[in-house]
Amino acid sequence: MSTVVIRYSSLGDIVLTGAVTGALAPVTYITHPRYRALAARLPGVTAVCAGDDPLPRRADKIVDLHASLRSRHIAMQIQGPVHRVARHDLRRRARVHLKLGAPPPTVVARYAEAAGVVAAEAPWISVSGA
Repeated sequence: MSTVVIRYSSLGDIVLTGAVTGALAPVTYITHPRYRALAARLPGVTAVCAGDDPLPRRADKIVDLHASLRSRHIAMQIQGPVHRVARHDLRRRARVHLKLGAPPPTVVARYAEAAGVVAAEAPWISVSGA
């Protein structure tokens, strides 16, 4: 089974995707070129596409963990079923600025739900020499 995970930025959010990439292995990870080395260290990631790298033509599962216009455009170019993270933008903003409502689910919980897996426990990336 081949899986494509899409998350372009930011550094912390890419680290958090490690909670689901191991359960989805093998994973082709699509990200911004500056995060190529980080994405390659995530569990289950066997290939990283960044910048002008050619995209996979098809996948058994496409997991869009960014849910932006760019990630939607990329997902449309790959044949396969797309699973997209729920962003909760309005709910989060209402909670932060107006102190209204219950907090949205954690980022890791939303990533696991979109991927259809159980999130792994931290740490997701091994640190050399630690």
